Amino acid sequence: MERLRALMTRKNAGRGLASVVVAAQEAQKEASAGPPREKLRKMAKLLRCVGGLCALSLAVAACGAAAPTKATAPSTSRVAFDYGVFQEVAVTIGGLKLGNFSNLPHMTPVTEASGGAAIPLIASGTLAGQADIAPLPLVLALARDVPLDVVWLTGSLPTSMVVAKSITSPLQVEGKKIGIVSGTIDEFVMESYLAAHGVNLAKVDFVNLPGGALVAAFKTGEIVGAAQGPPTSTDIIAAGGHAFYTTQIPVFDVFSQAFVRSHPGTVQRFVCDAAQANGGLLKDPARYWAAIGAAMNLSTAEVGQLLPVRDVAPEDQARVRAWEMSSPSLLNVAVATGVGMAKAGLVPSAPSRRAVAAAFDPKFADAVAAGKCGS
Repeated sequence: MERLRALMTRKNAGRGLASVVVAAQEAQKEASAGPPREKLRKMAKLLRCVGGLCALSLAVAACGAAAPTKATAPSTSRVAFDYGVFQEVAVTIGGLKLGNFSNLPHMTPVTEASGGAAIPLIASGTLAGQADIAPLPLVLALARDVPLDVVWLTGSLPTSMVVAKSITSPLQVEGKKIGIVSGTIDEFVMESYLAAHGVNLAKVDFVNLPGGALVAAFKTGEIVGAAQGPPTSTDIIAAGGHAFYTTQIPVFDVFSQAFVRSHPGTVQRFVCDAAQANGGLLKDPARYWAAIGAAMNLSTAEVGQLLPVRDVAPEDQARVRAWEMSSPSLLNVAVATGVGMAKAGLVPSAPSRRAVAAAFDPKFADAVAAGKCGS
């Protein structure tokens, strides 16, 4: 167990995603004994991620079995599968709190996992898919020939690099400690930003900490900055920091192609419920902000600042073809992320624009737009 914890600790620049993937693979071996649902719970403890753009992980336990790999399994919205909710300011949290996913009564909360850590688990069939992930794990999946279908765009979340006010140039972070949550899109965006500004990443002391510990570490002087989205980034700014940048990252829902083929009815029901959550927030944001706030111990006003309506994707995604027309464009961001990951040596080569576009499966969003979700 200590060896796995060590694998999850990142000290060397440019190795965060790789270490998370290794930890996920080791976790699979560690949790090889016991029934499938218990295996998942064991891996949950090993792959726990407490910050950044972590995700709602969907893990199949259909009738106590692992994820189906053949299209002969029955297609039904009553397939039993576990999922984990990462507690962050996101539409999904409000939707779960307000019963938007009640049409999937066999979904049971289990665990959290970062998007990067989830990819080898999806590849092995342990996970059926993941919601609210960012482009980085999608590119990792494409590069490793893990077939995924993007079925729904949730919206976008901000990510920032925030540092002490005494640091006015990116070059000044060399020789200093910067807090990260290893394997997240926040880390990748920050490293790309620093490299583009001439920073030698090998000279930066990256400290892997849980997201909730970054603010305290900044206040005590353990770190001089961090790469995270709100509320961590805004709390660090309130504690005397400032942002080098803030950029929006698209977040979206994926399932393995095997699960989509075997259980399209379940996937459709999930997408319909996700659409209900998106539409509900757009129609009555205060109600959803209050629900998210109750789960996150934040006020309605604070959630409204962290998740403004403009960052929520529309319910009718067939109309806008959200992955191309959204701002920022999910397609463009994913392609650019692949190029950056290839340059950093995280993947052998960048997936082509055609390969990224082929991962988007519009039929479930089309059904939402056509009013086929029912009452």
